[in-house]
Amino acid sequence: MDTIWQINSYLQNYIDERYLDICGEILSKKLKNHPNLPYRSNGITCNNIFEELVFVTLYESNLFAELQKNISFEIYDLLNNLPQNEVKLLLLKDVDPLGPLEKRGIEFIAAEMLTVINNKLVDYFSDLSDEKYALFTKKVIGDIKDFTFNSSVAGDYNTSNYWEEYCVILQEGYDILYELCYGDIYSHIEFKLEKSSNPDLTILYSGTDEIYVEDYNNPFSPIDISIISEKLYESVKLEASYEDISHCLYSDEDEN
Repeated sequence: MDTIWQINSYLQNYIDERYLDICGEILSKKLKNHPNLPYRSNGITCNNIFEELVFVTLYESNLFAELQKNISFEIYDLLNNLPQNEVKLLLLKDVDPLGPLEKRGIEFIAAEMLTVINNKLVDYFSDLSDEKYALFTKKVIGDIKDFTFNSSVAGDYNTSNYWEEYCVILQEGYDILYELCYGDIYSHIEFKLEKSSNPDLTILYSGTDEIYVEDYNNPFSPIDISIISEKLYESVKLEASYEDISHCLYSDEDEN
């Protein structure tokens, strides 16, 4: 029994590698079949299918399914030129070695390959997400500094703007006041994100724990702004927790 599972594990690893290799080959080519893609009529072309997939995801997301359909034509063309033994091997992806053999056709392979391609797409945007979150965090902190602020409500602190007040409240443990700050900042973040462009939201969403590729459908449809808001708020909160507030806690006389 163990031997069967070991052999199947080796086989599945090999099959997974073949899927990755074949998908990489497909994505490196130019799209031959591209009907019903209006941006093509406007002269927009890409060096390869992966670049086109990135472009559509960011700027023409309503055409994602249509582009996938055209990519599937490329997959079928490639499969038709593969040796039948290799096609049969690809059909064994995720097969239970002790279960009944499922009856599958090449449409199964095409769907699995589109799923692999979606994973590559998410990974690509995810690699960009850290820098995007850092940029948005910096912008949000700049906005917070411009929030209406009269004087410290936490105590006799030498805070000069809302950001410094928030840092003091967070670091000094004023829980009730923290909840008020959370409401103000989180609402501002949601408002800011709702006005953000689809490219920014796509990259930010790819960096959340909620996004995952379940199948060949567009993993970025719909984009849940609340998930992005939570992560962006946590990023802002982390910066606030490390902010130097010594000048707010102690007056110049005390320091001397």
